[in-house]
Amino acid sequence: MNVYFRSIALLLVTLAASSRSGEQFTIFPDRKELRSPDGHYVVRSVDHVSRPGEFPGVFRTLIVEEVSTGRVRKLYDYVGHVALAWSGNDFILVTDDVDKKTSRAIVSPVAPERDGLVVHKTQLIPLLP
Repeated sequence: MNVYFRSIALLLVTLAASSRSGEQFTIFPDRKELRSPDGHYVVRSVDHVSRPGEFPGVFRTLIVEEVSTGRVRKLYDYVGHVALAWSGNDFILVTDDVDKKTSRAIVSPVAPERDGLVVHKTQLIPLLP
């Protein structure tokens, strides 16, 4: 079931990433950044800066930067690898294999004032035909 879910999640991310212009899908941290189709935003993977009292581990952070202003916001902390895709110019899709039995799909709008959506395996499976 885990392999089935991962295949479906990767397929959903890949389909959402298919568009007319530019490369819109990548695996982080293998790549360091991915630009939005319109070039207004770039998602980067950076070393996580831990605060006092936080667990200092091998975490990485995805950030979204608005190219014209240089404004940056944190998108997601992860360990290992995540798949990221653009859905148009307005949404970012992230698939994170949290552990061997748990995957997470994150749908995040580029606009920081809008809420994102986190879907866990147990929520996603009933939605699949």
